[in-house]
Amino acid sequence: MSDTDLEHLDLLEQYQKLIRYHKFDEASKLLEKSYSFYYGASLFNMFENRLHQIGQYLLAKEVKEALGFYQTTVPASPKIGTFWID
Repeated sequence: MSDTDLEHLDLLEQYQKLIRYHKFDEASKLLEKSYSFYYGASLFNMFENRLHQIGQYLLAKEVKEALGFYQTTVPASPKIGTFWID
């Protein structure tokens, strides 16, 4: 539970009591019915799922040819066609 103020102090105490007695489902339902903001497992599961999907998308993309070329040293001859910018 996060951002507890004096208005939600009794809710926090009920929540902590349920957690102490290992009644995690009841504690989660208590917060779902309240107007208090909390970080639940569903939020973290959603983030993990989104990150996994983004990773799968990036791995599946085909590798494209580089749009440009650069070199870090001065070319041997300016007639090579590659120009060095200092």
